[in-house]
Amino acid sequence: MTPANGDERDIVPELVLGLEGLLLGDKGYIRQSLTTQLAHQGLQLLTPQRKTMHTYDADFNRLLSHHRQGVEAVIGHLCRLILSGSPAVTCGI
Repeated sequence: MTPANGDERDIVPELVLGLEGLLLGDKGYIRQSLTTQLAHQGLQLLTPQRKTMHTYDADFNRLLSHHRQGVEAVIGHLCRLILSGSPAVTCGI
């Protein structure tokens, strides 16, 4: 969705336009300006915390990781179901 030299965080607000609620991301999505922009759109971005962050909480990271794994498993199953007849197309998360 972005060129190899692009930053995928730049297109997130467009991808989630019109959505509200929670948005799960990995540590690569930690950026204060993105978190603020998504909050204005009605989304709370949840990412694992880096150990160097003053708000670091290992239990939160484990809980978030557990939920992300479930979401990614469902997306993977849906992709295989939808794309089962299209071997040339891949579905990445």
